[in-house]
Amino acid sequence: MWKYQTGDEVESSPAVCYGCVYVGSDDNNVYCLNASTGNKIWQSPTGYWVTSSPAVANGNVYFGSQDDNIYCLSATSGAKKWSYPTENIIESSPAIGNSTLYIGSDDGNIYALALCNSTVQPELLQSPNSLPWTTIVFDTIAIAVERLLFLKHYVIFGSLNVKSQTIN
Repeated sequence: MWKYQTGDEVESSPAVCYGCVYVGSDDNNVYCLNASTGNKIWQSPTGYWVTSSPAVANGNVYFGSQDDNIYCLSATSGAKKWSYPTENIIESSPAIGNSTLYIGSDDGNIYALALCNSTVQPELLQSPNSLPWTTIVFDTIAIAVERLLFLKHYVIFGSLNVKSQTIN
C-alpha cells in the first residue's frame, strides 16, 4: 500500500496502464506514478487545474485541462506531444474509440480528434443548428463521462456542436 501527495487536491480519477498510474491534480500537473511503489516517474505541467481523468492508449496520455486545452503527452516521459485549444475549460474526461479521442469542453462542444500522427486539422462536423441529439456508431465501449454517455456500439451526447480534429 502506498500514497502520493500532490501539490493540491486530486479530483481526477486515475488511469492505470503500462505499470503506471496517471492522474491529474489541481496543482496544474499530471502525474505518472509507479503502480507498485507509488514513486513519481514524471510530472507534466499545464496552465491550470487538471480535473479531467486521463485516457491512456498507444503510448500516449490524453486529458483536458482547465486552461482550455486538450493535451497529448508521452506515457513514458511526460513530454508534451501536442495540445489543442478549446474556447473554455475542460472538466470532462476523454474516451477513445476507433482511433478517435472524444472529449467535451465547457464551451458547449464535443471534440472528436482522429488520432494519427502529429498535426491538427480542425473540421466542424456538425453545425449549431442541427439536431440536438446525435448518435455516432463505433466499436463497443461502455463509459459514462460528463456530457458523454457511451453504451455498447453508440456514443450518445446532448451537445448542439461537434468539432472534429485530425491528428496526423
